[in-house]
Amino acid sequence: MNVQENSEGAALLREREVERERPPTLPIRRPKASTRMTSSSSCSSSCTLLLICLFVENVLAESRMMIPDCHKRLEAARGDLKGTLVELEESGHKNGLEVDDARSIITEVEQLLQSSED
Repeated sequence: MNVQENSEGAALLREREVERERPPTLPIRRPKASTRMTSSSSCSSSCTLLLICLFVENVLAESRMMIPDCHKRLEAARGDLKGTLVELEESGHKNGLEVDDARSIITEVEQLLQSSED
């Protein structure tokens, strides 16, 4: 398997994860074909509303793509913090404000990750 196939597979998995975690969105309501615009101001308002809806949909789509990446980065940061905490404890720094904060943060992150998996 070459690098390109591996990256395409990862991209496909990421896309599936985004689709699975996508919150439901409301469909964009479009005017019926029989609706007739009578003035330029109503046309302008409709066009503006449509553009706003499209913009919001794009922002939502980009946000959905960011969720899996943030989740992976949080897991990596938790692993780094655990490793640093183990090193500190092995060197004799078992107590202290920073060590207690690190333990607390690890616990909170693990609970958050566990609740997001459920």
